[in-house]
Amino acid sequence: MERLSNNRSLTLQLDYKEPEENDVIDFIFKRDDVESVSRVMGFINTTKTFTALCTTRGLGLKSGKVGVESSFIVEVKDRFGNPYVEATHYCPMQVTIKAPEGR
Repeated sequence: MERLSNNRSLTLQLDYKEPEENDVIDFIFKRDDVESVSRVMGFINTTKTFTALCTTRGLGLKSGKVGVESSFIVEVKDRFGNPYVEATHYCPMQVTIKAPEGR
């Protein structure tokens, strides 16, 4: 213990400045890098359409026959049950038609 106490008077001289902690974080946005990553990783597609509340109507639902063109209307609604038309977004819709027996 005596040797350590004798060395307390020594000061260490560094030839560089010690890093100091602060509360500033600089964020440097590199647009090209972000765009490159987004092209590789894909995209997130969102919609206001709430499929659980959507309904269909029209003669094509009851009188449709295999191989014969028929038509019906899909009424798209948002999560509050309000009719919704996506005029500014691409919202693909996939419809599967099955016979009443489920085939």
